[in-house]
Amino acid sequence: MSAIDELAQYREEMLRCSRCGYCQAACPVYEALRREPMTARGRIQLLRALSEGSLPPSPTLSRLVYCCTDCQSCGVTCPAGVRTEEIFAAGRQALAESDCLPPTLSVLQERIESSHNISGEPNENRLLWAENLSTRPDDLVGKEGAEVLLFTGCVSALYPMAYGILQDLVEILVAAEVNFTTLGTDEWCCGYPLLSAGLPFTDVMAHNLEAVKATGARTLVTTCPSCYHMWKHKYS
Repeated sequence: MSAIDELAQYREEMLRCSRCGYCQAACPVYEALRREPMTARGRIQLLRALSEGSLPPSPTLSRLVYCCTDCQSCGVTCPAGVRTEEIFAAGRQALAESDCLPPTLSVLQERIESSHNISGEPNENRLLWAENLSTRPDDLVGKEGAEVLLFTGCVSALYPMAYGILQDLVEILVAAEVNFTTLGTDEWCCGYPLLSAGLPFTDVMAHNLEAVKATGARTLVTTCPSCYHMWKHKYS
C-alpha cells in the first residue's frame, strides 16, 4: 500500500473537520504568517484532495504541509476531536514517498544515515560534552551493572551551547550516587527528525533498542524532549 493510500484511510477522519476555526486561533504558524492553507483546517482540505487524487504532490503543497510545527495545539482545541496529528503524519509520509521532501530535510536525512546524528559530525564526537565535567566518572560509558542509562540526545551532546544541560545532569547523578552509564558513540539519533519528516526510522530505533538492552539498565533518562517522545511513545 502506498503512503497516499494510507492517507486515504483517514478520509472519514478528515471529513469530521467542520472548519469551525478553533484550530486557526491556536495555530502559531497562522499567527505568524496569516495564511489559511497553513491552518489545520486548511491542511486537512489539501491532504484530503491529495488522498482523493484531485491535487498532485508538489513542492508548493510540501511547503504548506511541512511548515506545521507539530505542536498539536490544533488537536487539543478541536471540538470535534479530529486526530490532526495522525492525519498530518500520514500526509508527510505521502509527500516524502512522492519525492516532495523539503531540501533541508533531505540533508538532515543524509546526515542521520551517514553519521547517525543530526549535526553531520563524526559520531565519535558524542563525548566532547564530557571533557569539561568537574567530576567525570571513570566509567561514564559502558559501565557494567548500571541501573540507569543516560540517553544524551544529539543536541546536548553535539552542540556546545547545550553541553551544560548534560554536564549539570551528570553532576546531579554523581552527587545522588546514581548508578548510571551512557552509550557513548554507540548512541544514534533517536529518529524523531525522521518521524516528523515522514521518513522511516525503524533502523535507528532497532539499533538503539539493542544497544540499551545490552547495558542491562532498567531505567532510561534523557534531557531531550524529542528523545523522550520517541522512547515513551514510539519505541515501546
